[in-house]
Amino acid sequence: PSTSNADWFYNSETHNLELRLDWHLINVSDPSHRYVLDDKADTKKIEYSQTEGFYLYLFITDKKDKLLKQYPENKPLFFTWEMWENPVYTERKKTLYDTFQSYFSEKLSLSRNPLPSKTEKFEVTDFYMGKQGAVSISFDEQSYSQYLYAYPILKKYDLKATFSIIPEWNKKRHFTAEYQGLSISRMGKNEWQILKNSGDEIAALCGVNPDCIKLLENYPQIKTLHFSNKLKTKIFERFLFVRKNASGTYRGTSYRFIVPSMISEKELYKTLLQNKGKWSIINYKHIFKDSLSIHKLDSLKLAQDFVQLEKFKRQIRLIRNTNYWIDTEQNIFKYLFEKQKSRIVTKKFGDIIFLQIVSELNPAVYNMPLSVRYTSNVKIIRVSGSEADGIYNNRTGSIIINVIPGKEVRIEKIK
Repeated sequence: PSTSNADWFYNSETHNLELRLDWHLINVSDPSHRYVLDDKADTKKIEYSQTEGFYLYLFITDKKDKLLKQYPENKPLFFTWEMWENPVYTERKKTLYDTFQSYFSEKLSLSRNPLPSKTEKFEVTDFYMGKQGAVSISFDEQSYSQYLYAYPILKKYDLKATFSIIPEWNKKRHFTAEYQGLSISRMGKNEWQILKNSGDEIAALCGVNPDCIKLLENYPQIKTLHFSNKLKTKIFERFLFVRKNASGTYRGTSYRFIVPSMISEKELYKTLLQNKGKWSIINYKHIFKDSLSIHKLDSLKLAQDFVQLEKFKRQIRLIRNTNYWIDTEQNIFKYLFEKQKSRIVTKKFGDIIFLQIVSELNPAVYNMPLSVRYTSNVKIIRVSGSEADGIYNNRTGSIIINVIPGKEVRIEKIK
């Protein structure tokens, strides 16, 4: 009720209950042609289709959601409406009409001073493309359910994630390993390679096994480490990003660690909103389709390490809809760390500006494009040498240019 026009009214004399629902609350995307959302599997888009109308039931329950009565008992009510091309409307004077008429009849003193021009400036945005926050979707424990269930959903929405492997589980094909008395299927090298080829990140998970780091010598391409608190920090040098299963800071870069299986979707959404301006790592372990396979687990372990597939789907859609930057742990860390260690240098020659991001870091490793916000009164700007060259229409007073550190970008003021 706080974020929509949904409303209700109950007449205690006639015992009539009236409900008003927004179109979007019942998934209607275009009421003029009776189109409703129809999100098809295995596609990146959210599709729609035309409906004949709605079939309605009323359910009366007690406070524990126990069903007391259903109306109608058999055949549902049916509701539909006429489609239209041009909406029908009527004009009327609103309550404030006379008040505004009286107010604006008085002589107004209008300032003739022009609006102050915006100062031309360059700044690296806190997150890629000027997003208001960042999210990494992360997976531990090498569960085959991540490949079987999570990977297709992430691929549908074109989202990249970080999947960690356990070095001692060096199998070619997926295999079974025990977990809390259950036989859990785990990913093998074949699945890792498919994930890597799709643009996902492969990290390493090391617990208390002292041979873990030695085993990782066989995987020089792995640059992200998930570790136990008992692991000694001296082995961190060969990795780009290292994190534990808790909120923390690495090389001056902070992250918030979230276990979404233990909270509701509403709580997850609230947590993400509270983390605006921060980097959140959302961590999953095992995904299950039904409860038959995990009935042996106690409820606490179930809540911590297992998430039901339908809940996972809803959470991923929720994460996607935050409009935060969603990327792998390595990419987000690189951006935030590069931002700390870089500065913008510009040279101006009339209407031409040469821009470069100077970094003290190794460019062979730290090569994540940084998003530079260019604020200017110029309406048309030509950019070359960036990640997305072309002519920009500056409608909002600023544009964002993605610049690789060390590479020079040419900015031309056209109009």
